[in-house]
Amino acid sequence: MMQREYIERVSERLAALIRETERRIGFEIDVRADPTRNTVACEVELASARMLIPDEEAFSQEAAFHELQHIRRFLVEGAPRLTDTEDDPDWTPERGQRLVAIDNALEHLIIVPRELEQFPLRSAHWEAVIARMLDQIDAGGTTCAQRREGGHYIWIFLRMVMPESPMLERARQVLSVEEMTSADRLHAELAAAVGSKREVVRCWFDYFGIDVAMAWLEYLNPQERRSRRVPLAGEADGAA
Repeated sequence: MMQREYIERVSERLAALIRETERRIGFEIDVRADPTRNTVACEVELASARMLIPDEEAFSQEAAFHELQHIRRFLVEGAPRLTDTEDDPDWTPERGQRLVAIDNALEHLIIVPRELEQFPLRSAHWEAVIARMLDQIDAGGTTCAQRREGGHYIWIFLRMVMPESPMLERARQVLSVEEMTSADRLHAELAAAVGSKREVVRCWFDYFGIDVAMAWLEYLNPQERRSRRVPLAGEADGAA
């Protein structure tokens, strides 16, 4: 079971969900302090899962619920994660980091609505996250391509996750009229595909012209201690 000092800090309902998740995956979820971090995160592998916190104060019910959803998506619900192509001669650390960032951002379209359903006041946290992203774009700290992709993501995140947010008006100012039209079209495509992680990723890659050959999808099966990797460029196989 997750360490006692942490499990005692969450509600009984969340503690029960943590215990049920640990039972399903066959091992405990560990919590580790990592002072090099400035945000809460998680690491998920075939036979281990851990929440990483920068300090003790960072561990909260809301953060624990959020990271638990990431863990459940990959280890309980069977959603694949986006990974590097095996033996890619053009691989760079930046490419790997971009795939991780895309995967995390697209997962948030599923996870954050669950979080806000349980913790409505958490919307203030996510509005602050969006505000920081917009500040970076406004300050010119991004390339044109990053501004376009980031602006589209912010708009789509708000439309799908926080449609009543006052941040929508500010996000609207980042995109041109033409980009707004295309962002709405991408939003519609993602909303229609949201039940399939593979289709959501393909929509994103196709829209922004990202080479699908650079990525694979990895399915983790902790019960059988095995994983399966399939190329994103391959044909759909009926998996999530």
